Amino acid sequence: MALKSSLVVHRGVALMMCESSAILEETLLAVDTSELHVQRLSDRALAMPAHQIEIVRRALEGRGIYPKIVGADLALEIEELEDDGDLAVAGDEEST
Repeated sequence: MALKSSLVVHRGVALMMCESSAILEETLLAVDTSELHVQRLSDRALAMPAHQIEIVRRALEGRGIYPKIVGADLALEIEELEDDGDLAVAGDEEST
């Protein structure tokens, strides 16, 4: 029997899953999280505003951990791809 519940959709929230609970804990202790709105969901998962997730992601990648992230700010990712030249912007291509 299905539970009766309402669907709740949050905008601007990102979910991060880390493969190592110990490294996630060490990273959160090393990063200044006083200005971040981090909510621990489990020993390996956290939720936070999407625009703040980059701080924790970069700190983890500095330790060789590449977390799975859902809900990160797509606009920032597109901007980075455009800056790197990895994304062709419509209208920028020359027609031959």
